[in-house]
Amino acid sequence: SGQGIAWDGLSKYDLETFNPWYFSRLREFASESDRKGRILMAQMYFQHNILEAGAHWADFPWRSANCLQSVGFEEPPPYVNKKRIFQAEEFYDVSHPLRRQLHTAYIRKSLDNLIDNSNVIFSIGEEFTGPESFVRFWLETIDEWKREHPDAHPLICLGCTKDVQDRILADERLGRLVNIIDLKYWWYTADGTLYAPPGGAASGGNYLAPRQQLREWKGNKGRSDRYTAQQIQEYRLKYPEKAILTPYATKNGWWTIAAGGSMPTKELRLPQGILQSISQLAPMAILQGKQVGLSLPGKKYLLVSEGIESIAIPLSSYNASFKVTWFHANTGQPLRESTLAAGRDFNETPPVADESLLWIESRP
Repeated sequence: SGQGIAWDGLSKYDLETFNPWYFSRLREFASESDRKGRILMAQMYFQHNILEAGAHWADFPWRSANCLQSVGFEEPPPYVNKKRIFQAEEFYDVSHPLRRQLHTAYIRKSLDNLIDNSNVIFSIGEEFTGPESFVRFWLETIDEWKREHPDAHPLICLGCTKDVQDRILADERLGRLVNIIDLKYWWYTADGTLYAPPGGAASGGNYLAPRQQLREWKGNKGRSDRYTAQQIQEYRLKYPEKAILTPYATKNGWWTIAAGGSMPTKELRLPQGILQSISQLAPMAILQGKQVGLSLPGKKYLLVSEGIESIAIPLSSYNASFKVTWFHANTGQPLRESTLAAGRDFNETPPVADESLLWIESRP
């Protein structure tokens, strides 16, 4: 702002004036990403500034000592043991008139800035474990903006704790605003146990960051491809019109895809014709246990399986023969090919444990 002196010795921030250079650079980056076939995850907030290490709050623009506005945060900061900070509860409190106004202006500016970029996914923030009330406010602000821009179709991603996520998705009014569900803040552990810490204030009255929540968890902390696929499939079947993301790097990306997820963390190698067909397929609810797959019934099937358990698919009712190809999931190399005669069900054992990918397609 050029006025006053903030904690870092420079002038104070004006939270009601946006930095045109920053927003123009962000827009330029989004456009360059689009030209290179890349998606930009636009996370509006970064929770690390308001939790954990006090140093991040020290020079945060919203700190009372650092801005021109009367945001009402305690000074000096209430550091715990002179090093930790817990400001999330106040930061997410939109009952405070000025903070609500500042949040609203920022969310709308973020949308305005990237309105012409179709490759942008808007998320509430990184490391987000905030309360349902703030997620509702965020979506309501987006809804109001969308009503004013009927030709705009921003991709909205809901990434938060399971309790908050489920309640938002169950809300018909707010749930329809969500295009993408991000499952990064809860999961099934390697033994199938649900790990789902709560959003908002946790034990001791303090909000906790994701890594703090995980440290407090006493159960199994591992993950597996099988249960990650189960997590994805559950939500894709329940919300078939929404895309599903998970940051967990499965052993091969096909566990993510075969469960109905998007944007796997590893490159997929298969013939181009098969890759282009996958978007036509939907999750198969009939598969149980250690198998997961997609299908266009009677036409195309994509499946993966844990171990060497046989895969059975009822195909005898379709008056068609099928080409069956097993691929190595990581290399994309064919492992075994055969033809299934019309009127027969499919039942085979994978040629390679944990690394076999099955593709079945009806013959013309």
